[in-house]
Amino acid sequence: MILIGKKSQMHANDHVTATAVSIETLLALLLDEVTSTATQEQLEMFLASVGRRLAALDPLTGLSDVEEIESAVNALWQELGWGHVIFELDDGGIDIMHRNPPTSAGQEGGIPWDMIMPPLLQGAYAAWFHALSGNDALRTSITKCEPGLIELRHAP
Repeated sequence: MILIGKKSQMHANDHVTATAVSIETLLALLLDEVTSTATQEQLEMFLASVGRRLAALDPLTGLSDVEEIESAVNALWQELGWGHVIFELDDGGIDIMHRNPPTSAGQEGGIPWDMIMPPLLQGAYAAWFHALSGNDALRTSITKCEPGLIELRHAP
């Protein structure tokens, strides 16, 4: 998919030193710094921007069928280990049920997934649906957050 094969170019005598633990530690420290200096609104805007950048990695170009879009988005979520999505269309918009996102439950310290995922997903889905529709009147909003489920709505 989109992230596979996107490794940095290494020379034969270079050594890889970053591990999953060191990357997670760095991310946790960066988030600690951001959360200690930003307001809640600034933090949510920042995370939504990160979500938009994530969506830009796979812009879903050329897709128009909801099932194709759902499948493409789920391929990315599967690759990241970030759960899966189900889209439900109605006359007024699209309900987005993102199931089994990463969670902070049961972890001490580390990455605050429960804080990160709702605005990050909001930014990603907003970017994808805006790119597909081009309609500035539609907004993506978070409607529910509970363990194992983040619900959003893309509608006027």
